[in-house]
Amino acid sequence: MPIPICSLPGPKALPLIGNVHQLKQKKLPEILGSWADEFGTPYRFQIMGRTFAAFSRLDSILKVLRERPGHFRRLANIEAVFRELGTNGLFSTEGDEWRRQRALTNPAFNSGNLQNFYGTLSLVVQRLLSQWNRLAVNKPDVEVQKDLMKFTVDVTTSLAFGSDLNTLERDEDVTQKHLEKIFPLLANRITAPIPYWRYFRLPKDRRAENALNEVMKTVDSFMATGRARIAANPSLKERPTNFLEGLLSVPDMTDDEIRGNLLTILLAGEDTTANSLAWMLHLLVEHPEVQKKMQAEADEVLGEAVFPVSYADCASLRYTEAVAMETLRTRSVAQMLFLEALVDTEVEGVTIPKGTNLVTLLSHCGMQEENFSSAKEFNPDRWLNPKGNHNPKAMLSFGDGPRFCPGRSLALLEMKAVGAMIARNFHLSKPSNGAVPRATYQFVVVPENLWLRIEKRPQKQ
Repeated sequence: MPIPICSLPGPKALPLIGNVHQLKQKKLPEILGSWADEFGTPYRFQIMGRTFAAFSRLDSILKVLRERPGHFRRLANIEAVFRELGTNGLFSTEGDEWRRQRALTNPAFNSGNLQNFYGTLSLVVQRLLSQWNRLAVNKPDVEVQKDLMKFTVDVTTSLAFGSDLNTLERDEDVTQKHLEKIFPLLANRITAPIPYWRYFRLPKDRRAENALNEVMKTVDSFMATGRARIAANPSLKERPTNFLEGLLSVPDMTDDEIRGNLLTILLAGEDTTANSLAWMLHLLVEHPEVQKKMQAEADEVLGEAVFPVSYADCASLRYTEAVAMETLRTRSVAQMLFLEALVDTEVEGVTIPKGTNLVTLLSHCGMQEENFSSAKEFNPDRWLNPKGNHNPKAMLSFGDGPRFCPGRSLALLEMKAVGAMIARNFHLSKPSNGAVPRATYQFVVVPENLWLRIEKRPQKQ
C-alpha cells in the first residue's frame, strides 16, 4: 500500500515556518543531502506551510525525470521568477512552450555543429593559454574560476550568437562582472520563503537587477547584429548558422522569448561549465597522481602541439574525459532539482497528489555505494575500467529524460580541450596564499576562493 507524505520521516519542523530556520541558502544542497543520510529516502521537510518530499534513490529520480514535462514540472515560482526578470527561456518554460523551444535549441549542440565549431573553440583555448603563460611568469597564484568564466562566455557567444566578445584579452570586462551577479539573484529569489522583492527591494536586489539590465543591453545588441546579418543574407532564414539566427527566423517567436532564450544559453553555458572546470583543476591538485596521468596523455596525444588542434584530438583524450566525468560525479554543480506534480501519481511507494512539491537530490545518488564502488573516492579509472558497482546513469549532472541538458557534448568538449591544454603546458599546485575553496550554492554550486599556483612545464622536444 502506498503511504502518504505525512508518514515519512524527516527533520523536526517548527509551527508556521517549518524547517526554514535550518535551511541556509548557500549550503542548501549539503543540508538536504545530510538529511538524506540521516532519515533515508524519501524523507519530508517543510517550508512556510509547504511540505516537500525529497528523493535520492536513482530509480525514483529517473522515474520523475523521465515523466517530465507531462507528469512533473519545475516549481511554478521558478518560472514566475524568470518571467518577471525577463529571462524566461528553455530552462524555465514548461509544456508545449518548452517543446517548441527545445526543437530550436537541439541542432546548435549536435556533433556536426560542434565539429565545425571546433576551430573557433581552439582559438579561445589559445587565448587562455596565452593568458596563463603570462601569469605563470608574473603572478603564478591564479583565481582560476574568473578566467574560466571568461573562457566559457567567449565560447558560448561565438557558438550560439556568432559574436566574439573576447573577454579573455580584456583587462576589465564589464559584461563578465554583470553576469556574476545574476545566478545569486535567481538562487535568492527561487529559494526565498517569501517573495519580499515584490514589495520592497534590498540594495543587493537593485545591484543585481541593474547588472541584469546591462546584460540585457548586450543581448539586444546580439539580436540587432543577427537581424542585420539576416537582412544582408536572407538565405540564413532557411539555413541559420547559429542558435540566434534560428530563433530570429521563427515567425511567431516574440522578442521577449528570444531575449529569454539567449540569456538562458549565455548563463548556462558560462556558469556551469566554468565551475565544473574549476572543480576539475582543484581535484588535479588534490590528486597529484591524476594530474601526472593527464599530463602523460596530453604529451602523447598532442605531441609537439600545445593544445588540441582538432576535434579528433579531443576524441582521443580518453583519460581526460574520465577525469571530467569523475569531476562531474563528485563535484556536480547541478546537485538538486525542485519540482511539483502535475497529476496524482506514486513514487517509491509514496502517494504524490497533484500539486505536491518534490526535490530530487541528483548528486546524492551518484555518491552511493549501490551505484559506485568506493563512491567517496575520486577515481577517474572507474570510467575506463569499471569494476564492482559502476552505474553511469547515476551521474546526473546533465539530468535525464526529455529535459536532458542539450549542452552536455559542448561542456565535455570544453573540459577536455582546456584540461589537455593545461596538462600539456602547466603544473598545478596549492597556492602560496593558502586560500581554501568553499562550495557555495548560487543556483549552481560554485567554488568560491579557488586559487591555484600555475607553473610552466618544460615543452616536449
